[in-house]
Amino acid sequence: MTEDDIDSIGNNNHQSGGDQQSQSIPVRTTRHCSECGCEINLKAEICPHCGVRVSPLPGTTRGGRSKIAAALLALFLGVAGAHKFYLGNAKMGIIYILISLTAVGLIITLILSIYDFIILLTMSDADFTIKYE
Repeated sequence: MTEDDIDSIGNNNHQSGGDQQSQSIPVRTTRHCSECGCEINLKAEICPHCGVRVSPLPGTTRGGRSKIAAALLALFLGVAGAHKFYLGNAKMGIIYILISLTAVGLIITLILSIYDFIILLTMSDADFTIKYE
């Protein structure tokens, strides 16, 4: 293959008249400070311009925990208490594991994990941040 072949494979605009534009998904890497309005890094906790602590992204805590990730862990690995470990409650995670060692306990933890899944999905982002920060 020559360099021209690679160029024509990677760029089909030569043959179609150039009217097609490549489709790209924009990735947001910055946001605006709620206090001064300056553009800051998306993951910044403190604005470098005014020094004010900025709020975390919706659905996450300052520690980076995601409400959706916690809910999915509750749904798929809830009987093992994975969502409890993820949310920082290792004691309850161990209790889930110990209870699920019996057949009756497995049913109980299954019901509790489905309940936790529903609660996590319906919880507002602000409540999630306050409870699990």
